[in-house]
Amino acid sequence: MILIESKTRKGSLIYKNHEHKVVAVCCPKCSEIVDVREVNMRDRICKPCKNEYKKLHYRKNKERYKHLHKKYQEEHKDTIQLYHKNWKLENKDRVLENRDKYNKQNAKRLCEKSKEWLRNNKDKRAKISRKYTQANKDKINASKRVRRKKSPFKEVRTDWRIDKTLPHVQYFMKDTLALKRKIKELNYGKSATDHFTLDHIIPLKHPQVCGLNIPCNYQILTRKQNSFKNNSFDGTYNNDSWHDAYKKLSIIND
Repeated sequence: MILIESKTRKGSLIYKNHEHKVVAVCCPKCSEIVDVREVNMRDRICKPCKNEYKKLHYRKNKERYKHLHKKYQEEHKDTIQLYHKNWKLENKDRVLENRDKYNKQNAKRLCEKSKEWLRNNKDKRAKISRKYTQANKDKINASKRVRRKKSPFKEVRTDWRIDKTLPHVQYFMKDTLALKRKIKELNYGKSATDHFTLDHIIPLKHPQVCGLNIPCNYQILTRKQNSFKNNSFDGTYNNDSWHDAYKKLSIIND
């Protein structure tokens, strides 16, 4: 195909076909003849040269670009949020896939970050937990009922299996009330995370054993200790094998 070379008013070289349509342009930056579809017709510069110019301009005016970007985000905050929300709804599978991929690649870092946040925001964590519990009582109770059904041992409730008017039963009940009063006194003026709780030495729910709701099976532990102990059982009455592991963990965290 024969091309006719001509110059524009600005002095850039263009190439036309027999129908006098511009089909190619000589880039003034790299002096290469480029197809008109790969040229920015406003500047008559090829796309690679234009991209290079943009990168260079951004490096020289980085702070200005940042300021403009921040200003735009502040002025169109609602529009941007709505756009992101709609995009996430339309691309749920892609969002979940990217999230799983990111979590797998950064599992250790995320775990450490989460532990650090929990250590530094104990009161905030307790507040969030209380708020969630109050808002989702039905959900929590339903999950508890499911766990109870799945458990091979049912919780033994001595309070309704025996006659409370018997002298020895009243003695046990007095001991229980005394322990509860003591816990209230210990918890007075303390934050929720440092509270003491009543724990069962031999757990009420365990695949191998079932403890009782009686004073001789009670002990006072902090919330942290109770949460760490959970329903562990080592086969002894004292059931204190968890102490060593808890001490090691507390030394690491401190």
